[in-house]
Amino acid sequence: MCRKRYNLAGDFNDGLAKVELNRKYGYIDTTGREICPIKYDRCFDFSDGLALVKLNGKYGFIDKTGREIIPCKYDWANNFKDGLAVSKLNCKYGFIDKTGREICPCKYDWFEDFSDGLAVVKLNGKYGCIDKTGREICPCKYDWANDFKDGFARVILNGKYGCVNKVGKDVIPCIFEEIIIDRIRNTINFRIKDNGKWGYMNQLGDMVLPCFFDGMWYINETLIYGAYNNRAVIFNIEGEIVSYGNI
Repeated sequence: MCRKRYNLAGDFNDGLAKVELNRKYGYIDTTGREICPIKYDRCFDFSDGLALVKLNGKYGFIDKTGREIIPCKYDWANNFKDGLAVSKLNCKYGFIDKTGREICPCKYDWFEDFSDGLAVVKLNGKYGCIDKTGREICPCKYDWANDFKDGFARVILNGKYGCVNKVGKDVIPCIFEEIIIDRIRNTINFRIKDNGKWGYMNQLGDMVLPCFFDGMWYINETLIYGAYNNRAVIFNIEGEIVSYGNI
């Protein structure tokens, strides 16, 4: 009966469904009761207990009773995840908690989703990262930064790659042409490229194999294949030679 009343009705998800009437949106429960007025310009699925809604060009959030927890005042927002949502106001980004409190004011030029507990942010053309309290772990000084994964993130400064950890320490300085982060046996290692040659560092940023290989690949979790001058060398992850010969 509800589907005949509305122009469109979505599938029920956790007891609620989005509906559309005369180009306005709202939600109904399984009895057909409207939990909020059909007044929004857009409605999104509930996530983390709240739903993102749009009204008069602004975004806010409602709960499952239809109560507007966060007023529609933001220029943009994404869904809540783990109690936090990225928000945008006056062309600047920050993030809020589920009460609407601004954990991080909308001051950044760009804001990535949290990954591994940290979010990459951009300010005045430079990249850094913040934690879920809004504290700046890495200052916005890099030309580029990748999302954190397994406790590390690649960064670029003056055209060179480096790597930082989750406390903001430069584990590898920004002096390399390329860095590949590998997870082997629950341990992080780095393949690094300098002057067109590849080498290998351990999780502490210590050089295990110097950069003189034309290419470097993992054979399995314990062995690394390195090629140079038409010769092949196989190492273990400690950098000890296992075998070598012609390619």
